[in-house]
Amino acid sequence: MSDAINRLLLAALQRAGAPLASDDLLDRACGLALDEQWPTAAVAKLSRKSVASRLKGMVTAGQVRLAGQARDNAARRDTPLYEPSAGWNAQAPVPAPESQSARAGATKGAYDEMTPRQRLAIFESHDMILESLSRLLAHLQVGLADMAQTREKARQRLLAEGLEPR
Repeated sequence: MSDAINRLLLAALQRAGAPLASDDLLDRACGLALDEQWPTAAVAKLSRKSVASRLKGMVTAGQVRLAGQARDNAARRDTPLYEPSAGWNAQAPVPAPESQSARAGATKGAYDEMTPRQRLAIFESHDMILESLSRLLAHLQVGLADMAQTREKARQRLLAEGLEPR
């Protein structure tokens, strides 16, 4: 499986035509895998951290090389850019997903036994909880702003009477 994922990452990088950071490569590789009918469980194993780790190994193996740095504003740091050592290829072959026999020995995930409607119910419930948390945080921000305003009013009142708060 590891080899298939590395070949998938390499194909996605070769097809990109420009150096990519690990998170951009992750997006392209996942899209490419899904377009090529890879099983969702195989694609779900990819993460930004795993792709970055695999890229380091691929640099050591000589499959890819560093092509510079780019600023990752979300992480507030520089991130390496990678390019394929063999050059760009818009038609780079995409490896086949792992064979059915290799998957037969794998353990099943929690979602594998569920119907699509059951999975959808879980995802919708997750979204509802996140929306509720978002509303809670918004109320908390309003409460903190009110508290800061009240503190400042109290401070001004004490100063008006010649008292200095510490």
